[in-house]
Amino acid sequence: MENFDLERVEVLRGPQGTLFGKNTVGGVVNVVRSRPTGETGGKFKLTVGDFGQQEARGVFNTSLGENIALKLFGTKIDGDGFMDNITTGNGVGEKDYFNVGATFLINPTDDFEARLTVETFSDEGTLNTFHTNYNTPAGLLPAPPAGSPENNYNGGFVTCNVFGACRDSLDRPEVSDNDKDNNYSLDTNALTLNMTLDLDENLTVVSVTGYREVDEYRIYDYDASSHPFITIERFNEYDQVSQELRIDGNFDRLTFTAGLYYFKNEFEQDWYTGDTFWGFLFGASLGNPDLGGPGVSGLAVCKAGGFAPIICDPGMTDLTQDVHQILYETQETTSTAVFAQMDYDLTDQLVLTAGVRWTKEEKHFIAGQAYLTQADRERLRQFSEYADLTQDWTEVSPKIGLKYVINDTSMVFASVSEGFHSGGFFGVNQNIRDFERDQYDPEYATNYELGYKSQHLGNRLRFNATYFRNEFEDKQESFVALDPDTKTVASIFDNAGSVLYSGIEVEMQFVFNNYFRAFVNYGTLDADYEVFDTDVNPNDGVTVVEDATFLTPRNSPDYTLGVGGTLSVPVGNGTVEAFMKVTKIAAYDSALLNLKQAKVGAREELSLSVGYYAENWAIEAYGKNLTDQRFETFFPIATLFAAGNVNSPRTLGLEFTYEF
Repeated sequence: MENFDLERVEVLRGPQGTLFGKNTVGGVVNVVRSRPTGETGGKFKLTVGDFGQQEARGVFNTSLGENIALKLFGTKIDGDGFMDNITTGNGVGEKDYFNVGATFLINPTDDFEARLTVETFSDEGTLNTFHTNYNTPAGLLPAPPAGSPENNYNGGFVTCNVFGACRDSLDRPEVSDNDKDNNYSLDTNALTLNMTLDLDENLTVVSVTGYREVDEYRIYDYDASSHPFITIERFNEYDQVSQELRIDGNFDRLTFTAGLYYFKNEFEQDWYTGDTFWGFLFGASLGNPDLGGPGVSGLAVCKAGGFAPIICDPGMTDLTQDVHQILYETQETTSTAVFAQMDYDLTDQLVLTAGVRWTKEEKHFIAGQAYLTQADRERLRQFSEYADLTQDWTEVSPKIGLKYVINDTSMVFASVSEGFHSGGFFGVNQNIRDFERDQYDPEYATNYELGYKSQHLGNRLRFNATYFRNEFEDKQESFVALDPDTKTVASIFDNAGSVLYSGIEVEMQFVFNNYFRAFVNYGTLDADYEVFDTDVNPNDGVTVVEDATFLTPRNSPDYTLGVGGTLSVPVGNGTVEAFMKVTKIAAYDSALLNLKQAKVGAREELSLSVGYYAENWAIEAYGKNLTDQRFETFFPIATLFAAGNVNSPRTLGLEFTYEF
């Protein structure tokens, strides 16, 4: 969502299950848009920058009569991407984004209001992923320490041995050489209707209705090399409707909200994997003894069921080239909830918060048994059988907290809250047996929080500190392993175990004088598996499930630090303002099994902006990642191939804003 007309953005630590429902175990980013003003006026912003960045944003307010206000808004973003694909000649991470919409604010009476937003999004470009080939010949990567979980991984992949798509250096590449551009398109139509009715001075009825429909297309070079080894192409359609009806109350010592919620979505996905991989695996290799095959027809073996569970389309005539694997899935999700939360003033200084949400969720999932066919037959959906699976869950998510107001500028608080991430079915599979296996239950989070918020020295110093402890049970995890039956990869998804996240966050801001203010934000994170059993060597062809609590949960740096400040100096009829921020993030593991090649090193980034701000216009120059911290993240696709992602380099830009 690239909107210019934001009123505020709220970042709320999870779980937020009581008010926001399922799938908020980590937290909520609540985006609140500006309301139509009913007065003629507006603002726009123009941005230019490195790598062909050109952006235009605008919002315009007016009145359509005494009781109707109109707001029009739009955004256009173009970019060439920060890397070049030397095989296709195009950019990596190209972007062509367009959003336009309108909000109507209707006030027919003093006690009723309706706010309707209608908008459309068009987002096209190349995916900012699968940038680089990370296939390495055996011996290039240093041998892992004896006894480590990746001890059987030597960096050699099928593509290295057969197609020669190997890199000869571990240095981060400056360019991409994918044989195809990873194109995508995302078209979205959305509608939101908010209505409020004041019953009296204490009670308000609120209705929130949402609808979205999405058409998505993606194609990406899965092996990330210059050879046409394996390509994935997806067509997705998605529809969602939600309805919340609640009553808000505000009395002398009590404020509360209570309501009902309904949510339903449906999606359908056609998924094709193609290029030379399938022909090599089940065609050429079987027919050619020089490639290790017995010298028989792969097509005949496939049609006779010799590759079970993988099967071939009876109507296909060739298995040596231009072969696609066909997958299909659809799912319908229905969720209903009842919720209530209150704040009650026990005393003038002590406030009790209590809430609860009851949720019922049902999912109906259908997926076809994957099969092989020729490219010209990929749209026929010749599935021999389907997995038809249904699950439902009922959960209760409570919250309780206390807030003690020490004085007008400081308070302490404590809370306990619960939430859950819904269960379901893992659709990124090939075989009926895998769909039936990969049914997972919800994961649950219980968070304990203790904090202090304050302002001192005549509100010149802000100091906030929070301790949190988030306990996850039935944590959902996935990894990719070699399927020995099909000689391809299989994605495994299940409730892996229990994880404990805890840490401290400190936020300080100090206003030195009328010209300079500075801030420091520091957070620690201690992440540990309490219970975790898995196969720590999933690609060795032997399934051995063992205690894996020695591993570190992925994407959990030990600390984050942000330090910066703003210098403001009056000049003429405006102000020159300079902002600087230094961000430090500790190293972390990006792979479930902590492969050392997938470890993201510690990094330090510098952002800076300098601008002149007048009464109704401003011009600003900015720079991001000015220290040009670069890194490549590796992820293996079992033993078949590997890809890498590269972060964005230093970027500079210029913005102009005007209000009227």
